[in-house]
Amino acid sequence: MEERLAVQLWGRSTDIKVRYCTYIGDGDCSAFRALQQINNNQGPYINHQTVKEECINHVHKRMGTALRKLVQVTTMDYEMKGGTKKKKVLSGRGKLSEPVIEKLQSYYGKAIRDNVGGSVADMKKAIWATFYHCTLLQPQCLACLCLGEE
Repeated sequence: MEERLAVQLWGRSTDIKVRYCTYIGDGDCSAFRALQQINNNQGPYINHQTVKEECINHVHKRMGTALRKLVQVTTMDYEMKGGTKKKKVLSGRGKLSEPVIEKLQSYYGKAIRDNVGGSVADMKKAIWATFYHCTLLQPQCLACLCLGEE
């Protein structure tokens, strides 16, 4: 349905002499893919490229979702008298708990927002700094990422 509505909206735009330059998506690229297939795969406007941008909030949300899923699926088998049991490796106190996930998610979004106009390398460095700040590896962060050393 989303694809059909996007194609309909973009199709009507030329009737009112408007061109959409940017498509802001939520990570699901099916609607954007449908737009690109208009006019024999030349896009909605033959001589004008439409660019896809990701919504920072959706990227930030997907990070939290991915971390929560990682906690659920990361298990370890261990032997007991009655047989083997599975134990969640990442969940629990001092590990990847819900408050830690929320903190990482929040810092991840901030790192992206703070580096929107900058380089990809600076954004990557800021994202890794959030990881180091939320773990016991903070001295590594202070040694290279926060003090600007390489």
